[in-house]
Formats: sequence, C-alpha cells, structure tokens
Amino acid sequence: MSLNFIEEYTDFKSRNKRSVWIFKLEEDYSYQSQLTGYCFLGKWLRICTDGTIIVPKGYAWDGCTPKYSFLDLFVLGTPDGIIDIDTCKPKTYYASLIHDALYQYYRWHDIPRKDIDLLFLKMMQEHKFKLSKMYYFFVRILGCFFSGRKHPKRLEVKYYYNYSF
Repeated sequence: MSLNFIEEYTDFKSRNKRSVWIFKLEEDYSYQSQLTGYCFLGKWLRICTDGTIIVPKGYAWDGCTPKYSFLDLFVLGTPDGIIDIDTCKPKTYYASLIHDALYQYYRWHDIPRKDIDLLFLKMMQEHKFKLSKMYYFFVRILGCFFSGRKHPKRLEVKYYYNYSF
C-alpha cells in the first residue's frame, strides 16, 4: 500500500465543509519556519524537513477563529486586523493561514501545539499586528478545543507515504 496524501488513509476525517470560509489562496503559499526535522504530506499542507511549510492554491480558511455567519449576510467573529500595506492583506492573514492548516492536520503530523502557536505569534509580530500577544494568549488557552489529539496510528501511516518533494 502506498499513499500520496494522508487523506487517502481510511481513518482520516476531513474538516467540516460547512464552516465559514473568509479567505481562499489564489496561489501556493510557502513559509520558511524554524520547525525543522518534520515531514508531512497532505492535500492542503506540506511540511519539509528544512522547515518549509507549503499551503497549496485553493486552500480556504476562516482567518482568526471563531467566526459565525448570520443568514449569509454578514460575519461576526475575531477580527483579522487592518490591511498590511506591504501585502494588501489583513495583518493576521498569513499567520492564520499557516496556523489553521497546521491545526487542521494536527492529529497526523508531529509538530507540538505549543510550537504551532509560537509560530502564529512570530508571524503576527512579523506583520506588526499590535494584538499579537493577546491573540497568542487566547490560542494557547483555547487551542486545545480545536486541535484534537494525535491519532494513535499516525506514526504507522508515515511509512506508507509516497513523498515526492
């Protein structure tokens, strides 16, 4: 048996498709993190041993969680910050992208939640988001309700991957 993506594994459960998606990537996004030594391949997340994290074009997420839609007319929830003049995106755009993708696959990769949350803080600070420490504080406290537990067969499944990166 050979897997190209973790989604092909029978125990994998995809995320709720009825959630409120605010953003959608128009092109692949790559970020060079300090999280080295990890390797993972999913349809919507690739982690390379050199610390590169790649989220492919088409990935959709809700920005900083939580968000709620009311009758498809408006959305209430955690603000994503003002527009960053350098990126023309909200200041938390890339931090929330990487954080959401890493949490989405948390059960299947080996990166600890603490390191994911610290990366979220670092990326917000890189974009000079003034509430980065407060957002980090709440992610540390509430993140356990969104990440789930590591899947008991995740190490077993790693040996079935057909890595091509």
